[in-house]
Amino acid sequence: MAVSKNKVKGLVTFLRLKTVEDQLSSLKYAELLSLKGKNIVDNNGNSLVCISICGPNYKQESIPHVSKVPTPQEVKEYLLMGKDSVYNFHLKPKGGFNKGANLVSILPNARPEDKRALGYNMLLKYPKITKEVRISDSASAATQLLEAVMLIARQLGIENVYAFSRPAGLAKYLKRGIS
Repeated sequence: MAVSKNKVKGLVTFLRLKTVEDQLSSLKYAELLSLKGKNIVDNNGNSLVCISICGPNYKQESIPHVSKVPTPQEVKEYLLMGKDSVYNFHLKPKGGFNKGANLVSILPNARPEDKRALGYNMLLKYPKITKEVRISDSASAATQLLEAVMLIARQLGIENVYAFSRPAGLAKYLKRGIS
């Protein structure tokens, strides 16, 4: 299925890596962006990692101040409650696969400047890309951007697609006092 040129207005950044999950789980966002992540970037690598996905409908909101940063376990519990829209986005099936991403790890202080996520990132892994990928014409731009990465992975013979993402609703949730 072809992607409409009018529909997809967004940005996706991804890296091809020769890596294993434990290496990704110890990286900071800035290390991935600067390509200094423990020498794991490799043009012949077996994984693609999405480090930035942004659709045209993203709107910046005010960031609530939270005095106590939760533990990684508390963040995991928050995510598993289904309260975070970004985490929920990654859980949804994409590309014609039956399931979405799985949570691999919670990364504390991986992006300290991200006050909305209280410095946390999460590493997610999508199903192995072992079949043809479909781009969903009716899906959001963010979904189509991830499906495009999955399609590129398939074309390159790469089975592993990860997302280095953020629990964007964490501060807002904690500010409400529902912890």
